[in-house]
Amino acid sequence: MRAFFKKLRTAVFFRKLLVSYLLILVLLTGILLFLSSSLIGTISNYSRQLAYKEAISYQSSLESNLDALDSLARELSGDQAIQTFLACNGDIPPQLHYDLPSIIEKLNSYKFLSIYINTIFIYLPQQELLITDSSVYSIQIWNQYHLNDDRFISLLDEFHAGSRISLNGTGRYASDIAILYTLPYGSSGNGKGTLAFVVDPMLVSPYRDASDLPTSSEVFTVDDSGNILFSSISSQELVEQYGLDPGSLTPGLHTLGDYTLYAVSSAKYPLLHVAFIPTLDFARTLSDSQTIAFICFVVLLLSGFLLSIYLANYNYRPISSIASKVSPGSAAEESALQCIERSIDELMDIRNSSARLISQNHSLYMEGLLYKLIHGEILSDSLLTEYMNKFHLTICGPYVQLIRIYSEYDSLPKSLLAAFSQPPLADSRQEWHILSGRYDIKIFYFGASTCPPYEWINNILHGYRDQLMIAFSDIHRGLTQLAFAYEETQKITDHMSFLGERGEMHYSEISHVAVSYDRNLLFEMWFKKYSNLLRDQDFDAARIIQRQIFDELKNNHYSLPFIKCKIFSFIDHTVSVLADMNEFNENNLWEKYSLMDRLMDCSSIEQLESEYYSITQQLSEHLLNASPQESMVDKIMAITQEHYLDPMFSVFYVSEQLNVSNAYVSKAFKKGTGRNMLDYVQRLRIDHAKSLMSQPELTLSAIAIQSGFCSDVSFIRVFKKLEGVTPGKYRSHIPS
Repeated sequence: MRAFFKKLRTAVFFRKLLVSYLLILVLLTGILLFLSSSLIGTISNYSRQLAYKEAISYQSSLESNLDALDSLARELSGDQAIQTFLACNGDIPPQLHYDLPSIIEKLNSYKFLSIYINTIFIYLPQQELLITDSSVYSIQIWNQYHLNDDRFISLLDEFHAGSRISLNGTGRYASDIAILYTLPYGSSGNGKGTLAFVVDPMLVSPYRDASDLPTSSEVFTVDDSGNILFSSISSQELVEQYGLDPGSLTPGLHTLGDYTLYAVSSAKYPLLHVAFIPTLDFARTLSDSQTIAFICFVVLLLSGFLLSIYLANYNYRPISSIASKVSPGSAAEESALQCIERSIDELMDIRNSSARLISQNHSLYMEGLLYKLIHGEILSDSLLTEYMNKFHLTICGPYVQLIRIYSEYDSLPKSLLAAFSQPPLADSRQEWHILSGRYDIKIFYFGASTCPPYEWINNILHGYRDQLMIAFSDIHRGLTQLAFAYEETQKITDHMSFLGERGEMHYSEISHVAVSYDRNLLFEMWFKKYSNLLRDQDFDAARIIQRQIFDELKNNHYSLPFIKCKIFSFIDHTVSVLADMNEFNENNLWEKYSLMDRLMDCSSIEQLESEYYSITQQLSEHLLNASPQESMVDKIMAITQEHYLDPMFSVFYVSEQLNVSNAYVSKAFKKGTGRNMLDYVQRLRIDHAKSLMSQPELTLSAIAIQSGFCSDVSFIRVFKKLEGVTPGKYRSHIPS
């Protein structure tokens, strides 16, 4: 426990780990609280939803029974025998007495259609008789025997069709419900009698599924006067036991003590159907759910807190292991853990600074990428993706084109350079990039269309076309094809320069030029390649180029003057290379080996070939016997000393300055110094960085930039490789 609190107090990274895990715990706890509250809310709403469902089911069941009684009443009112009795204005004639058994039998058969019908009778008010499902009674005798309610006769006279009344008294049908219908007679429809259904209110009303409801739930129906007509228990018990006031009920949700009531009004009848269920069972479930949720919440907090401590310790263990093997920092109060954490923080700061530097120098990195692409330094998609990801570069695609604006002798007008200083704004389908130099402007198109919009270029070049050479390459697919596009523009400018033309030309146009000009370009390409191989001292590859040249000269029947001209040019390229590499005078080489005379004396292709090989053999021996590396190394080191602090400095820059190949620069430097040129440049940069370490106002990021490194990450990596420690560690040991 003491070790835990010590780490919590001194180890910043440990505290960050612990806080991050605790935040995850808080998030999970919040999710649990939300789910539990939703569950509890669902449980609390369940009783209301259940009451509503039961009220709707109850209404449907009861009104279907009332509809059945209405249908039965319409059928009986049209019965011919009953109509005959209704037609009597006084005593019933004796001959009609024979029809009474058929009416009684019909009423009795209807009575047994539904279990909730206790009796059916027809009341004839003029005769004061009741024809029942069992016999014929005077109204007084039936009332006395079956009901014993003094109000019964007046009720039959007062209520009309479709009325529902509660029966009182002490007789057999007391507490039942009488549903009354007027029996009309004839076409006039005047009332001549009353049809009554006496039903059991507790049988006609309930429709219940015991598996869906608590055992103590009830249903009942109230009329518009507030009387309880139908119910699953007696109306007296509803009022006395539950304290119900039927007259105060309105459609909707109600709460009565520990009960939830839901009332539904009827669209057919002046009735209000009510279902009420106890909330006690749900309240117990709700309380249990809240208790379970609270326990789960506490357990989650405790277990999550312990798990957070464990995970923080587990992930911090590698740092602790390293710290046990590292001595404390320079400050006496700094522990090994604090030293490591401080180094990690410094590394993170350096990475952030590097990301900011990359963002600030986005255009510089983009120019570097374009230069690499047109000079063929990036030829594979994997290398291109790696470079673009490293410097966070994105380019539209997949089509590319290069447009080169070139001035052969004079520098480009300042007004033109200013006009091309900013390319048009990029969008999702196209973007433009511009590289400006003293004598040329390279315009790069990247887009999704093979028909780039040249209007903005044409507008700027208006008035300059007669002074400049404007070369359009073909449109290629893929960024790595820019090297071919650049070569195409060079061919175009060479062609226009050869013909003395100015204006605009596309690469497709020079495919129709004379064959002789194509051959000139071919020979020039071979000569340049041969010169580069000589600079690299790759004589085997150079001999292959020689063989290709003479095969071309012999197999295509060129004239002897043309062949001599090409051989002169070939020898001249070779001599120029030797002069550049050894700082000799070109004229001395021509005079020393009598090159001009030896070539002019040849009268056939065979003699020229033999003499050529003799000359090249002498020149090769001259190259091998010379010691060009001493003077070349001096040049390389002078250029390196002057430019090594430039982040874009590389072997490519040196080779361009000296007009030799990259490979030759590397080999010459290695042979002359015994060192790798990259290692030499890195040592210069690190020594310069160490000299800046004593300036406390400079951050490591600033030192990295001023020392020629593109990013803080590369600075730290090289510094650690050469010095054995990180820059921050090295700086901490420098006396103030």
